[in-house]
Amino acid sequence: MDQPIIGFAQSYTDIKILFDSTNKYLNTEIYVCGWIKRFRTTGKKSLAFVHLSDGSCLDHLQIVFDPKNLTDDSIISRGVVGMSIKVKGKFVESLGKKQSFEVLASEYIILGDIIEPETYPLAGYSTTLAGFRSLPHLRTKDDTFSSIARIKSKLRSSSTEFFDSLGFVEVQIPLITDNECESGAHPFTVTTILDGLTEDGKVVATKDFDHDFFRKRTYLTVSGQLHLEGLMGGLSKVWTMTTAFRAEPSFGPLHVAEFWMLELEFAFSTLEDNIKVNESYIKFCITKILQTCPKELEFLQSKYNSKLISMLQKYATVPFIISSHAECVKLMLDDVANQKVKFEVMPRYDDDLTKEHEMYITEKLFDSSPVFVRYYPAKIKSFYMPKIDPGSDIEHVDCFDLLFPKFGEIVGGSQREHNYAKLLARMDESGVKKETMKFYIDMRKYGSVPHGGSGIGIDRLLMIITGMDNIRDMIPYPRSYQTSLF
Repeated sequence: MDQPIIGFAQSYTDIKILFDSTNKYLNTEIYVCGWIKRFRTTGKKSLAFVHLSDGSCLDHLQIVFDPKNLTDDSIISRGVVGMSIKVKGKFVESLGKKQSFEVLASEYIILGDIIEPETYPLAGYSTTLAGFRSLPHLRTKDDTFSSIARIKSKLRSSSTEFFDSLGFVEVQIPLITDNECESGAHPFTVTTILDGLTEDGKVVATKDFDHDFFRKRTYLTVSGQLHLEGLMGGLSKVWTMTTAFRAEPSFGPLHVAEFWMLELEFAFSTLEDNIKVNESYIKFCITKILQTCPKELEFLQSKYNSKLISMLQKYATVPFIISSHAECVKLMLDDVANQKVKFEVMPRYDDDLTKEHEMYITEKLFDSSPVFVRYYPAKIKSFYMPKIDPGSDIEHVDCFDLLFPKFGEIVGGSQREHNYAKLLARMDESGVKKETMKFYIDMRKYGSVPHGGSGIGIDRLLMIITGMDNIRDMIPYPRSYQTSLF
């Protein structure tokens, strides 16, 4: 039945709405659209039972095709997994035990057939997560990835709700910038000048950024922090959720080249305020998703992480640990001295924490709890972080990283050096070129205030919430080292 039915162009009802309002629709005629997730027939193909999904929720809706109710019953013989259809029928209580409701079809049209059923990669149920990564244009048809997408959507709306409640203003920042912001962050260069090559492969021109599009070297942003600080200077509290880019040559499960960052800056604040906002934000979002996406979480728990929901309930209710870099190093060195642990790289009071250290801090020292680690050594942190103990043997800055069990750093934050003279000294000390940072220096010349902010890796946070192990499964079309499909 490929020709439209008279009157069939009217609107349809989302499957989620049907299941949320069953009393309203029970025993009424409805229209539904979606994709066939499962298709089976009874003996001699006298009846067909279709599990239909439209992506609005995890639940599938059973459609019963009975020749007695149809003028055209060819779908019983030609229906296949993946086909898209629109169905008119009666929404009734099901006589079967595996579902509560179903639709008794009276009319249907095939919207999109499976042209090559023998090559359709989702026809079976054996596609692995790794296999789906080569099919990003198809993988939301799978329940795992549609669940992740709906949870991510709720994470976005929960973010807006949270920051609105605190009076933050959502702003937009540029994705193309002429500053790197984070030292060692591996920025991508943006250029319209390509080196010319002779036939034998010799370079015949080199890049002169004075003749490029912006007449200087520019990058894809690794962080919007510096621009956010400028907007904060007149709005007090600002936040953004946008794409960031880092050319880190890593195949690891926590690294991609393009990812989502939530960044915030707020005036008249202390590090304690900063920590409180970040903890409250994460707890708020986890609580919202526990309330609004229970079936998705139960599904992901059944497939990937048997302790997912109880872990999230803990994160949503139990206060996060607050420690310091020096305290964590001392505790690890004590455990080394007591022969409780051996590290590949020994912890040092004047050095950064390795991934191994972060795992030990969260999982062993603090019993699988999220931990705010404050006051890192100044020499390993960025120029904009103010010192809290200048002149000491090991100087520290007013900053924190939020570490989660299994994942390590999820949030990085700090107070920002708001004193003009001290900022210039920190820039000299860190080797930052002042001529490229004039706009940032200007902020300290014209009504600067104490302020702080943070950056939250949304895709890593989503990994925690979904219980998944690879960041490439959090992003619809992931771009990573040596991989960019479509």
